[in-house]
Amino acid sequence: AGRVEISLDNGETWGTICDDSFLNTEAGVVCKMLGYQRQGAIATSQFGTGLTSQKILLDDVDCRGFETNIFNCRHSTVGVNNCDHSEDVGVSCVSTPMSDAQIHLVNGTSPREGRVEVSVDGGATWGTICDDHFNNTEAGVICASLGYERGSALAKLNSYFGGGSKSQVILLDDVYCKGNETNILACQHRPVGESNCAHVEDVGVSCLSGNVSFVIARFYDKATNLRVRLVDGPTSHEGRVEVSDDGGLTWGTVCDDGFGDMEARVCTSADMNIFFCRHNGIGEENCDHNEDVGVQCRPSKCQYITSRDLI
Repeated sequence: AGRVEISLDNGETWGTICDDSFLNTEAGVVCKMLGYQRQGAIATSQFGTGLTSQKILLDDVDCRGFETNIFNCRHSTVGVNNCDHSEDVGVSCVSTPMSDAQIHLVNGTSPREGRVEVSVDGGATWGTICDDHFNNTEAGVICASLGYERGSALAKLNSYFGGGSKSQVILLDDVYCKGNETNILACQHRPVGESNCAHVEDVGVSCLSGNVSFVIARFYDKATNLRVRLVDGPTSHEGRVEVSDDGGLTWGTVCDDGFGDMEARVCTSADMNIFFCRHNGIGEENCDHNEDVGVQCRPSKCQYITSRDLI
């Protein structure tokens, strides 16, 4: 990965390429020239500018994709351009098998959450993932690849953890996973580096703590897909109440309005389900998350606790 420089005199002098019309197809030709695969090649501007003494040798480069040399592509007359070095193009070539793509999370409050960034060149450059069609199934693949639990992963959309930098490429778009993949690149997606997104759509994930694995599975009703679990408590017997009406694909919280110890007992009963209590209707509320309800169970009783008690 780096700024592209080319020579016409066997390496005596080197010049740059202007990024006008230079896309991933052209990047693929450069990567192929260097012995890397065309697939996954990324055109980028994040490798700085050439020296003021260097010439910009190529402009308006337009490749069909099968060329073996960048000079075989259509381009302006060598040395003729309307660019400056702020437009010098760079290229990132895939240097590892796609199945070995690296992933990390940034801008989160803990190592278990953040904006998803992916590298296909051994960590030399990092790109983001667009949130189009990205949900908890895809988040689960990310979390599992990082060593966290798959089933408790949450997708965070609309640049929840901030957008990537302007120089970063959006590497993946329209990602669709079955859920059993070990790497996000193994899921269906557009060709690497192709997207119709902006960084305001960069996706993040939250891979929750080990305590979220305590899901009250006896509340899973196959006919209705209703589930209840406790999360973020110091033990598996207490935590914030989260409920799902789609079999665990997405989870929401319960507002503490009208919620007391009786409702807490229903949450942890093998014979009853909190969904069957009277309520405003799923998704209908006038609360914010500082009113999220929690439950604390002890051998003698279960009681209601506020979200502040979990901090």
